[in-house]
Amino acid sequence: MPRKKLQFNVHTDLILILMLVLISTPLFIPSLKATPSEEPAIQIGSTLRYRDFKDQHGNWRRIDSEHKKILFVSDMDASRIVHSVFSATDADYMDRRGIALIADIHRMPAIISRMIAVPRMQDYTYRILLIRDAGPGSAFPSRTGTVTILTLNELTVSAIDYAQNEEALRAALNMERRPKSE
Repeated sequence: MPRKKLQFNVHTDLILILMLVLISTPLFIPSLKATPSEEPAIQIGSTLRYRDFKDQHGNWRRIDSEHKKILFVSDMDASRIVHSVFSATDADYMDRRGIALIADIHRMPAIISRMIAVPRMQDYTYRILLIRDAGPGSAFPSRTGTVTILTLNELTVSAIDYAQNEEALRAALNMERRPKSE
């Protein structure tokens, strides 16, 4: 009995090859695999690599040696904590105290950030440095629902703390209950 010959056309062959490549690529390229246990690049003793950011008004700002505290937020719960603490302050309150606020918004859909979130942030009395692209935000240590507080000494991280609520953030920044404009 003659064997039936399998025939493939070029189109089918290409689809099969692409499927095999897509399925096997993560197995052979470790950098494409998710590594949730990977440590953030910023740790105690490290020097800040990312120092230039655009604020919510589109102006470039630089974190320099005058900054003593960096507040980092990457979710809405953490943002609410920061807003409850700084909404009653004037525009220069954080600058006078050497505090910078960095918000990682790269996971937010572009249309939401452009049409709703950033315009709303522009009404805030305090400055927010924005991370809009994947990459830089992953260097910062973070915990869901908390504000990361980096203490700096000449741009070198000397302590990393987390604030889970308004009172903890105020205590970490040595702030009174409702700051007054100076």
